[in-house]
Amino acid sequence: MLKSFFGSRIFSFAQTHKKPQLVANKTTSKFRENVKKDMERGNLWEFRQFASGGKLFTAQPILTPCAFPLFNTIDLNGNPLDMTKKDFLRCPINLFLVSQKAPFARGMINSWKKPWLKEFPQLDSWELILVSNYMYRFISPFLKMKIKKDSSIGEHPRILHHGGNINFSTLSIDVENSLLGYAFLVDNNYQVRWKGVGYATEQELKKLFSYTQELLQQQTKSRKKEWFFKV
Repeated sequence: MLKSFFGSRIFSFAQTHKKPQLVANKTTSKFRENVKKDMERGNLWEFRQFASGGKLFTAQPILTPCAFPLFNTIDLNGNPLDMTKKDFLRCPINLFLVSQKAPFARGMINSWKKPWLKEFPQLDSWELILVSNYMYRFISPFLKMKIKKDSSIGEHPRILHHGGNINFSTLSIDVENSLLGYAFLVDNNYQVRWKGVGYATEQELKKLFSYTQELLQQQTKSRKKEWFFKV
């Protein structure tokens, strides 16, 4: 009887002190499961958008221009290039093509880049590849070699890489899907004037050409006004 009494007390004590540990383990396990599900949902979301051509929205002018984010970069030839320098942009209007996982977005980038350069050979097109994932940074030298091989020598100085910890949710431009290619028209004051995503359609390209011409005309008028008031 005494043995039974002490046995039940010991069992009760053990259960009382074990329970928090069990709860903690269950909580940690549940947290890990939730994180895993969120990651899977995120990857699935990205792949679904990629598989559908990445057309998240129809390309359009930006009514309220925002500042394009500037980074310290390296071009395909290995030369450092600071985007924050005043003389970085030589053209009044520039096409910036932004991606994270460049091999996935290559076709999308070229669908904007090649037609635009053919229409406006006097202007500059820049590719900006943002590499934030650790494993992707590790293999990025091999990806650079692939991109270098697939592009002309003249393009290499304007294909830029930036590696580091990037919080994409805080950038002034929305480029959160790592598989997609994004296009932005940027003026020489680093203001984003137009945006597109995914594969360019014929209709979007026509509107892009028209809007680029409109911006160039605005820049010409602005320069004439400045010259007039200086005189």
